[in-house]
Amino acid sequence: FDHQVATPPVATERRSFDACHVTAFAEGRPFDCFGPGWEVTSTHVRTPRISSGKGKFIDEVTSFEPNGGPWKRGYLRASMTIDPTLWFFAAHFPNDPCMPGTLMAEGCTQAMAFFLAASGYTVDRDGWRFEPAPDVTFDFDLRGQVVPTTSTVVYEVFVHDLVPGPLPTLIADVLCTVDGIKACHVGVVHLRLVPDWPLDQWKYLHVPMVQRDGHR
Repeated sequence: FDHQVATPPVATERRSFDACHVTAFAEGRPFDCFGPGWEVTSTHVRTPRISSGKGKFIDEVTSFEPNGGPWKRGYLRASMTIDPTLWFFAAHFPNDPCMPGTLMAEGCTQAMAFFLAASGYTVDRDGWRFEPAPDVTFDFDLRGQVVPTTSTVVYEVFVHDLVPGPLPTLIADVLCTVDGIKACHVGVVHLRLVPDWPLDQWKYLHVPMVQRDGHR
């Protein structure tokens, strides 16, 4: 990683995002999250986003620094408040509840996706989605658990590189801490934006053509 990170196409002035901001992003309302510069996203049909509802594993972004981190290429800090009634504790495992490691990994990628979006790379990419780059391996070290008595999970994104295109790709390390204790590290992850076509979800919008007389 010996070249300079590209200048983001749109720069948000916000350096932290509360629960309402993060929820707006997850629900497909990026302008409500990132503010001025994102007006055009209000016309998006399927804006890139993270999962909402029970699939959202970050609540707040307490620090977004485009030139932060140890390499001055970007840093993000996101957190999730843990409630003992969260759905996954009831399913994993019986009599020994903990947050599945796969969901902790999902939290890592959601924090990275938020960094890509906050850097402006989703503004002109309606109908695109986030995905880990295929055929690129990375280390996933899990050394701790999230249990019902846990208070807070923190995800820290340390950017190695941000490649602008044609498929914008964020390359970063992500450290997950559980109540201040290092619990998970994902090394040199490649998360990118790709065109999401054909748009499979459009099939649910299909309505048979009906003539005025009620016949097809």
